[in-house]
Amino acid sequence: MVEHLFTIMSEIRLTKKFTEELGMLKIKKYWDSYVPGFVRCERPDWINLQTSTGIEITRAMHEQEGEVINLLSRYAGKSKNQLPSALQNKFDGQLGYDDNGRLNVASSTKGLTNSSFFLNKLISTINNKTEKLQTYKKLNINVLYVFYGYIFSNHDIKNLTKHIFSERCLQDRYFNIIIVDDNELLFFFDLDTKTYKQIDILDNDDSIKTVEGLFNNLT
Repeated sequence: MVEHLFTIMSEIRLTKKFTEELGMLKIKKYWDSYVPGFVRCERPDWINLQTSTGIEITRAMHEQEGEVINLLSRYAGKSKNQLPSALQNKFDGQLGYDDNGRLNVASSTKGLTNSSFFLNKLISTINNKTEKLQTYKKLNINVLYVFYGYIFSNHDIKNLTKHIFSERCLQDRYFNIIIVDDNELLFFFDLDTKTYKQIDILDNDDSIKTVEGLFNNLT
């Protein structure tokens, strides 16, 4: 039963709808300029006609992150001696177990690759979404929210900031606000003022559980 629930919830977390709901929940909590009235849409994912604001929500998912989610889908709830030795060697030091010795956590942020790989994936995602924005509904304020599966270093933040603030000059239309979520911090980049701030996410697990509750009928 435990393994079955882990498998279902892992699959749900990969869905577009889950991503959009989780992103919107955090925007409501942490974006100072949030105004109620958003409804689901396509291109962008959420739209508020009252404020002429659109929000596009996406993931900069890398191969390793998908591998970890698949790992949990297949092996969550199993004890260490039930896991293939090759898998344990590959994820050495990156697997976590509950009080009963069952697998419930895995990480993709140690040992598999370096941060530049993840940062390039994030930048590529932002570039692609900015290009697609040219075909989206025309709105006064455009927001891009990106889930990012790696913890930022100061060097990464500096490089990302430089890239994002150059985007305004590269496209006819650009995202006025770009929000990057690494599960611990939210980075708000304001392209109009070329400023950014970061906010600690104090309730990430609670937010995920809240959104999972919307999908209980699937379990």
